[in-house]
Amino acid sequence: MFETNTLSISIGVAMAKRTKEEAFRAIMQSVEQINQPLNDYVTATKSNFKEFIDVSVDKNITFDILIDSDHVLNGNNNNKDNSNNLRNVLKAYGAIIVKIFNGKTNKASVESYVNSLLQYTSRMKNQVGLSIIIGEEISSEPQEYASKLLHKHKRSGKINNLILIEKPSSPLPSSIGSDEIDIT
Repeated sequence: MFETNTLSISIGVAMAKRTKEEAFRAIMQSVEQINQPLNDYVTATKSNFKEFIDVSVDKNITFDILIDSDHVLNGNNNNKDNSNNLRNVLKAYGAIIVKIFNGKTNKASVESYVNSLLQYTSRMKNQVGLSIIIGEEISSEPQEYASKLLHKHKRSGKINNLILIEKPSSPLPSSIGSDEIDIT
């Protein structure tokens, strides 16, 4: 639980905005298990990591971010080791899958996302090491529901972690009547 909370906070802080590119960079910085192999891969391939963004698993399932062993590009002779290393790490860790929601994230959107994860594990025969929902607003109900779903599916070995990260579009306005004085 401590590790999940730390990861959630780390990714949330590393993101300047709620975008796919920012989420990818935050994952690259925050997920210790894949940090170095993913950095080496991106550097060696001069990848703009587009192979991991807007990935369709089939005609009904598209993930905002899908980092798995099946989507690592085969390297040329100079970077084949980096591709193989990342591929091996992802096979051991599991896929990292992200869905970004605009607006309020509710129980139904969490359930739909988890159903797409289960379809992914069934179709691709990969486990999910980390699944992330990033939303503008996430209340306690979807958080509790996600926790129950994770407990259920973690036992099956299909989904190891499911975290929800609240990332508002704009910073919260400062409180009215604040004691801060602006001297110009």
